[in-house]
Amino acid sequence: MARLVLVGLPGAGKSTLAPLLADQWGVACLDTDDVVREMTGRGVADWIRDAGEDAFREVEADALERALVDDVVVSTGGGIVTSERSRRSLESALVLWLDAPLDLLARRIDGGDRPLVADDPRVRLAELNRERRPLYARVATWTLSSEPRPENLVTRARALVEDPVSIHSVRLAERSYDVVVARGARHRLAGLLARLAPRARRVAFITTPTLREQPWWDLEVGLDPVVIDVPDGESAKSLATLEMVCERLARAGLSRDDVVVSVGGGAVCDLAGFAAAVYLRGVRVVHVATTLLAQVDAAIGGKTAVDIPAGKNLVGAFHQPLGVLCDLEVLETLPEREWRSGWGEVVKCVLLTGARDASPGDVRDLVNLSVALKARIVSADEREGGERALLNYGHTLAHAIEALALERDVDELRHGEAVAVGLAFATRLSTRLGRVDASRISEVDALLSRFGLSSRLGEFSTERVLEFMARDKKAHHDLTFVLDGPRGVEVVPEVDVDVVRDTLETMKGES
Repeated sequence: MARLVLVGLPGAGKSTLAPLLADQWGVACLDTDDVVREMTGRGVADWIRDAGEDAFREVEADALERALVDDVVVSTGGGIVTSERSRRSLESALVLWLDAPLDLLARRIDGGDRPLVADDPRVRLAELNRERRPLYARVATWTLSSEPRPENLVTRARALVEDPVSIHSVRLAERSYDVVVARGARHRLAGLLARLAPRARRVAFITTPTLREQPWWDLEVGLDPVVIDVPDGESAKSLATLEMVCERLARAGLSRDDVVVSVGGGAVCDLAGFAAAVYLRGVRVVHVATTLLAQVDAAIGGKTAVDIPAGKNLVGAFHQPLGVLCDLEVLETLPEREWRSGWGEVVKCVLLTGARDASPGDVRDLVNLSVALKARIVSADEREGGERALLNYGHTLAHAIEALALERDVDELRHGEAVAVGLAFATRLSTRLGRVDASRISEVDALLSRFGLSSRLGEFSTERVLEFMARDKKAHHDLTFVLDGPRGVEVVPEVDVDVVRDTLETMKGES
């Protein structure tokens, strides 16, 4: 247990929550108001009335420094973040910002001796809220919405502090960023924006109505929010939706100092990232990845795109995010189909790393395995000039059958399901080319089955599949595949189209 400091407006529940958390962890609990009284013999109200707020903030900063000497939970006064000295002290601690509606705050402080809100508590709280929200966001490690039942808040706060946090760095010089994998990672958004986009005044959330109805939707960042709803799934990735998003960004007055935040799955990340790349010739973007697919693939690496009738992801740009938050908690609300969509990309990473004993029960480990692999490869090859092409393992066929399926039904085939078929096909093609033994087919099919994925190709015209493969953005004017072989997985160009055709036909005939 490290040093934890609670910040927030008066009435947010800091002094109630702090001793409950301290008792859970068996550490000391301190209140900076009490420390001030012990140090000076005067209470907060007396200090502010007699010496003024500026003088009190200096004494309060001394009290905070004294409190942060050991493992401790510290409850602070609502204005502690207005002191630069205190904000510097908070850099050495974990900080939980307790947010709450103004009506609830006004009810809680009614009748208290609080000189800064004495004249008109509701009006004054609203003023303090506007002034201090950006400061709370700047120091916050996490943000939690307060609630009437302290025991519920204790559970949520403990989960944030105690849950393991994995941070994977994508190293791209001045465009480097971190990918955070943890339960409750979304609660780190306010602090991330405050640190990395300090001049931002507005944030544009790009998400879907379905996600905004989820019980975990409680994002607060201390900035003026604009919410832009887009369709669920792959249908969001269209030029028409991109135009709508950019129009909304413009009408909202989003500037180059402001930030786009995607909250959603792979399609939302792709769309929001592309919108951020082209609006005003580039604004900053953060991805809050809410599906397994987004967490292990789409949110990381800076590839952004929309689809056109000729194929998937053919119109896009490289645009790296400021950061990526992979919240394991929100995965609990995913339907089974979304899990399968993510598992396809996970199995790809398992095959690339050789972790063949992986199982679906190891969600945290598998997300970290996939994120670590992608972060390492993107760091070495940002724009797919070499090693990054390995991440396209299974994707040449996958993108072809995805595009063909979209012509029939937008929900017929999810990305991960298509990748699973693509991996099975790549293994069969490797076998046909003599690169691996035929036993590898059974091995890969068994791994796919373990994750609930099918290796069957389904009813697609072989010639149309070949047509889409030839126009795939990774094809380089010939049929190029990422295939397993004696030296491991590698890019194999100029594969004979007749061999590909025969392999497709054989695969279609499998029962």
